[in-house]
Amino acid sequence: MWRGKSVAVIFPTYNEKDSIRSATVEYFATGLVDEVIVVNNNAAAGTSEEIAGTGAREIFEPKQGYGHALLCGIDHCEADL
Repeated sequence: MWRGKSVAVIFPTYNEKDSIRSATVEYFATGLVDEVIVVNNNAAAGTSEEIAGTGAREIFEPKQGYGHALLCGIDHCEADL
């Protein structure tokens, strides 16, 4: 929550399997982030397992590309910002 508004982070992921868990946990640890949406954009095997239990929502976007992943995340976002 920031200035009375809920805050989301949209995290497109492709080859971030080794860092996705710690990054997601660190976003929540700031105390400012209410929602983390991880957009799985044909990510490496094991990525979903790394996301599980972090509190983030994982969305699958089959269309390859950063733009597609961001738009998908925005479409699924529930936060104000």
